Amino acid sequence: MDTMKRSTIIRLVIAIAISFLIVSALAVFFIRLSERFTGITDENDAEDVVRDLDGTEWMTDKEGKRTFERVFQMEAPQSLEIERIGRTSALFVFGDISTSVALDDGYLCGVLNGREFLVSVSQSHTGEGKAVSILSGEELIVFY
Repeated sequence: MDTMKRSTIIRLVIAIAISFLIVSALAVFFIRLSERFTGITDENDAEDVVRDLDGTEWMTDKEGKRTFERVFQMEAPQSLEIERIGRTSALFVFGDISTSVALDDGYLCGVLNGREFLVSVSQSHTGEGKAVSILSGEELIVFY
């Protein structure tokens, strides 16, 4: 009986340790995610971002498409095409639907099907890959 109690306690300690590691990893992920959306410091930064995005096309994965459909209540596009339309604004083309994105209070913002969203452009640590992320509420859609 004593061996059985010890075994149960060991399993419980292992389960708590694993849970702690998972929760810690999720916390670090969401902290880093929030740091990505710290905003643009000035109009020159926004102009550089919009200029870099001009004429680009981005794709998302299955999870991104499901999230897009859930957030915007419309069929997910195959791709996102971006065209510069002003100094700090761009046209985001999602298949047959497009919306403008512009600098507002330090963020690139837009509205699609009545839902507001923020835009962030991130680069991999190696500098080789880029992604355009769309944040609406607590939902994130990443285009590669």
